[in-house]
Amino acid sequence: MKNILIVCTGNTCRSPMAEVILKARLNELGVAGDYQVISRGVAAFDGQPASDNAIIATNEIGLDLTQHRAKRLEIGDIEAADKIYVMSNGQKEVILSAVPDCADKITVMDVIDPYGLELEEYEICRDAFVNFFKREYPDV
Repeated sequence: MKNILIVCTGNTCRSPMAEVILKARLNELGVAGDYQVISRGVAAFDGQPASDNAIIATNEIGLDLTQHRAKRLEIGDIEAADKIYVMSNGQKEVILSAVPDCADKITVMDVIDPYGLELEEYEICRDAFVNFFKREYPDV
């Protein structure tokens, strides 16, 4: 089983959206059982729910974030991951400062933080994740 880690700042917007979108993509391809996908935040407050707009934006495409609870990134998460997706170079640097030899596992997605913005910004992020994962996993 391949372990995929998706990281953002607070684990309430981008990384949870990306997590459910990637899980749906892998399920669509019939390979979901070959992967474990988790999301974390470099500055998350454990237990926080997904933001309302993240829930709405994913719900619009048939995905559910209502049960999501934020979790702070731990070194064990990094070490266990086969592939790490981050939203920014800043998050990549945080990870590399903790585990310097994992650079080859990290892909920067370069997705803006919609936290506190309007639903439209969350929809833009959501669509960016859908398109990104279709390119990353065209037919696994």
